[in-house]
Amino acid sequence: AAMTCQSRLMPLLLLLLLACLAANSQAQIPTQCRSDAYPPPADSEVDWVDVDLDEAPLTRWRNVVAHRGPQLRALIAQFRIFVRNMTGSELLINLVDKDLTPLAHTLPQPFRDEIVGIANMTGIPLGEVTLYNIFYEIFTVCTSIVAEDQKGVLYHARNLDFGLFLGWDLANSTWLITEYLRPAIVNIRFKKSGQTVFMSTNFAGYVGILTALKRGQVQPHHEREIQR
Repeated sequence: AAMTCQSRLMPLLLLLLLACLAANSQAQIPTQCRSDAYPPPADSEVDWVDVDLDEAPLTRWRNVVAHRGPQLRALIAQFRIFVRNMTGSELLINLVDKDLTPLAHTLPQPFRDEIVGIANMTGIPLGEVTLYNIFYEIFTVCTSIVAEDQKGVLYHARNLDFGLFLGWDLANSTWLITEYLRPAIVNIRFKKSGQTVFMSTNFAGYVGILTALKRGQVQPHHEREIQR
């Protein structure tokens, strides 16, 4: 049944990818070298939130998404507008709502219950929350960075530049979806038995790990290798 569901979804995912790659031909990316972006000013600091891994998967993301529902719904709504403008109809989004809902139930635990729980807590359709969580698998753009300075200090970072090619905001000269992703960024402390076991910077509503830090341990990160 899982294989049948996946085979039905391949044309949908390919169509979605083609829609996402269609950039606005008028987009002009401004070039700016910054040396003052970190540490950030107080008004742009990213919140820290705890996720208790001892809590049931259906509810463990409550602290992250409960009060960010409006931002996530605005992001999904803007993505729907982008897809509708690119394809001329709501057909693709309707297929996502219909066909990605059963896919959510084929995911391994605890991811299945976590995604279902986020859909329940935010009121966002399960198919759209599922797409949000697998989007990186079909549209890898952001960069994971490991760097060492002259003093031997290691830096592990990710620039989170998702949203490239997803609609151009002519008024502000920026990628449109990127601006809707920005309010969803959150720092997370994952706890078990009351202790922080690792930390990550995520988009609220995403249950995976893009880049994580664990004191004294290897830092896991999610990427796609591209041969150059």
